[in-house]
Amino acid sequence: MSRLHRAVFENDIMLLPCLVKKEDVNKKDKFGNTALHLAVMLGRKKCVQLLLAHGAQVITKNNQGWTPLDEAISYGDRSTITSLYRKWKKQTKEMSLRVKSRTLKTLNSTGDFELELKWDFHTWIPFLKQILPTVVCRIMKKGTKIRLDTIIGGIILTGHYSYLFDLEGNADRRFIIVNHKKKRYEKINKRVPKDFDEKLIDEMMRNKIIRIEIIKNNVQFERAQRGFFRKGNKKETIGPYGCDIYSIQGLTVEEKTRKEHLSAEELSQNNTLADELNAGEPELIEKSVGDKPRKFSLAPPPATDITFENYLNSTSIPLLGREHKASSKSKSFKAEVAMTESFPLSLETLLSILEVVAPVGQIGKLRKVLKLKLPPGFPVKIDVPIVPSIGASVTFQDFRFSNTLTDSDFDIPLFYTEAFNISNTFQNMLEEMF
Repeated sequence: MSRLHRAVFENDIMLLPCLVKKEDVNKKDKFGNTALHLAVMLGRKKCVQLLLAHGAQVITKNNQGWTPLDEAISYGDRSTITSLYRKWKKQTKEMSLRVKSRTLKTLNSTGDFELELKWDFHTWIPFLKQILPTVVCRIMKKGTKIRLDTIIGGIILTGHYSYLFDLEGNADRRFIIVNHKKKRYEKINKRVPKDFDEKLIDEMMRNKIIRIEIIKNNVQFERAQRGFFRKGNKKETIGPYGCDIYSIQGLTVEEKTRKEHLSAEELSQNNTLADELNAGEPELIEKSVGDKPRKFSLAPPPATDITFENYLNSTSIPLLGREHKASSKSKSFKAEVAMTESFPLSLETLLSILEVVAPVGQIGKLRKVLKLKLPPGFPVKIDVPIVPSIGASVTFQDFRFSNTLTDSDFDIPLFYTEAFNISNTFQNMLEEMF
């Protein structure tokens, strides 16, 4: 246990400035809490500012899966939430610059191509079976430009969106969302309205904290078997590729929810499937920003009488901050993956491309599963858990290197009008429906 944790716990504001210069500010204690976790949960506002100024990470998770930003929302102090949110934006930008550097190397060493993948969503819930859509995504890559098209087809949900990425373009052209149905586009990196962040913080404070994790600690791959009397290794032909089929054992999806910071009225407005799919990520909450009343700070929770020694010697994590109103559910996920040795794109290149487009829809979850230690080859088809009640089978059904792509394929279509905060994802559409 670092002296930093003790100084925060005991609110030693005289010692802390010295310690943040000498010690690792992101070191965790036995409960997985960083000093910033403790500062937020205990309402140590000066400690929070000192730690943030010296590089404390805002989205580091403790053993329970919660980040300092989650704990700030639970505590309910708006100024602290604002500080952590702004630091999150800065840290995210720094991380994206590192991603950009890595991805540029990959893009420059890879030929131009088109890749199509199909998402077939499935569930055990009867009424959802009828309305879950099929989503076809097409990724186009030319030089350092990437275009991701999504076509959503279903009984109720339909849509056609393009996501344009230009890693070496001007700031206002690096990420553009195009809604073909409404003939509108949005430049994501363009200067946002002055009060946008404040409205976004309002939404954080009036929504449940939801974390959905794909638990992959004990995942194993086994060759799937065919036949009953004369068993053998299962093989399939998917498109032009001969594939070996593996079952994925030990894959679990877990959902945790906290709502202690919400009023009864806010709780009544939080029971939607779209909330689960958004999973509390700040970039996905942006869709619901609107003209709602300003959300003020909550009354602080009672001060704890737990000493640092009590905390240190506890066998289970003591309650710090607001009393939790939490729920959790998990589901073991039956999954298969079809591997081929003949796919012309490497998995490493695919992961690099997906890192750029990960904020779109459920691609981030796909990337997490693809980062498992897969069997040899390329995963032409793989099952991906979305939430405990919904999964998807993702098939890479078409790939070709291309020398016919032009710069106009990565431009905004003529006669489309600019909009702000357009409905741009599968999650947005689900929220509108539910």
